[in-house]
Amino acid sequence: MTAFGNTLHSYTDTNAVSSILSGTVSTSNSPGTDYSPLSTLVTAASNTAFRGVTFVPSAPPAYTHQQQWRFTNFGSYDSLASAADSADPDGDGLNNLLEYALGLNPNASGTLPASLVLNGANLEYSYTRSTAAKDNGVVYQIEWSDTLETGSWSTQAVSEQITSTEAALETVKASIPADSNNKRFLRLRVTGVGN
Repeated sequence: MTAFGNTLHSYTDTNAVSSILSGTVSTSNSPGTDYSPLSTLVTAASNTAFRGVTFVPSAPPAYTHQQQWRFTNFGSYDSLASAADSADPDGDGLNNLLEYALGLNPNASGTLPASLVLNGANLEYSYTRSTAAKDNGVVYQIEWSDTLETGSWSTQAVSEQITSTEAALETVKASIPADSNNKRFLRLRVTGVGN
């Protein structure tokens, strides 16, 4: 038997005795940590022949890095309500997926860690991202458009280089040729791993 957050999950009667069992499980461990052996009280109905019952532990669920991040920040592994990827509980205009991908605190208002400069014939867009989010499947793409029309966004001729790494964050500089008419729009597209 395994308990996650004080919840009784399953039992197996290895002697295939048809019986009514009840149990109480208590633990002080936190979800996602290993559990110590648990004391369990098992009682059989009064008219049942009771033979030994073996409780078979099941493995704890495997949570992704993003689900663990959600639990740390919202107390839930699921992408629901204020923990949803599209939610913005701190009201800063950056949804939770962006906050996760960029290594920001989703419960404290912040700004996009990015800058844009014209360097000769190139636009240079620099941004800071979470190395853990990147290593766990988040995809980052710099896209450009001259019109902002649907279907006009491109990644053609975009080059990127990591300019620094500090603790759990790295800074990336993307270079894009500037438009001869001085009219080019850039955006950072972040795609999560879908959990």
